[in-house]
Amino acid sequence: GVESLALVLKAAKLPNDLVPRTFEAAEAELVELRAKISSVEDFRRLSAEHSEDPVSRERGGSLGIVTRDSKGVPESVRKRIFAALDAARSAGVDDVTGTILGPLRFSGGALLLALGQRRPAPTWEEMATKVQGELRRRFLVELLPPDSVVTWLNQ
Repeated sequence: GVESLALVLKAAKLPNDLVPRTFEAAEAELVELRAKISSVEDFRRLSAEHSEDPVSRERGGSLGIVTRDSKGVPESVRKRIFAALDAARSAGVDDVTGTILGPLRFSGGALLLALGQRRPAPTWEEMATKVQGELRRRFLVELLPPDSVVTWLNQ
């Protein structure tokens, strides 16, 4: 996973009362905002001022740690993030902090993304504990399926 920040502008194919701009207009506005960004702090400030997603705006653009299967982030955005990470890894670049992607379209509008630090891989001890817990859980489910347990509450 990687820490990600977003600056979101709502857009639609056909503007209306709720979404007053087209995708093209949103992308043009994001290009102008991107020119004003020279650091992650600039991105956070501009996101707090301009982002139209209330959750990310309140958090200074922060989406938190985005993984390949994060539920709150559109799939097209996740794919773009990990394509950039894979390209950086192929080029031998380890630190992607400050990389800005976009503007990117998604179903509700367009956005700019800023990548932060990658989440470090878990230590051997952490992984051993997680694997042991998962194996214990699977063993218990196989031995005692949840459907076979009947308590006085079920009667």
